[in-house]
Amino acid sequence: MKYYELEVGMSGSLVKAFSEQDVRVFSSLSGDMNPIHLDEEAAAHSKFGKRIVHGALVSSLFSAIFGTNMPGPGAIYIYQDVRFMKPVFLDAEVKASVVVASMDNARNRVHFDCVGHVDSQLVAEGKAILFVP
Repeated sequence: MKYYELEVGMSGSLVKAFSEQDVRVFSSLSGDMNPIHLDEEAAAHSKFGKRIVHGALVSSLFSAIFGTNMPGPGAIYIYQDVRFMKPVFLDAEVKASVVVASMDNARNRVHFDCVGHVDSQLVAEGKAILFVP
């Protein structure tokens, strides 16, 4: 989508469950080998009681929406601020959604509100800015 095609209120979303393999591959690629993500026994003694998905992996769903759907190919992701409200456990379905919150016509920048839910629980929320040609 081109900048001139976007309007405040437009949205995009996707649903993904992160598997064992997703978490292991992300750990390897990112270098984040925290046992809370990889070791059942260590995670059992954590405040969550079991392994959790990396927050950065959860927030990558926003990037997936931006690059493929809203606004899509050609958009440049230039800013993100995300808070993680609750843990995401392996194989839980995360619904990530983005909504156009405002537009900067002078610079072709689009401001988005971003949220992630597991069932009705808010697990991540934030803001993003994209340059859209």
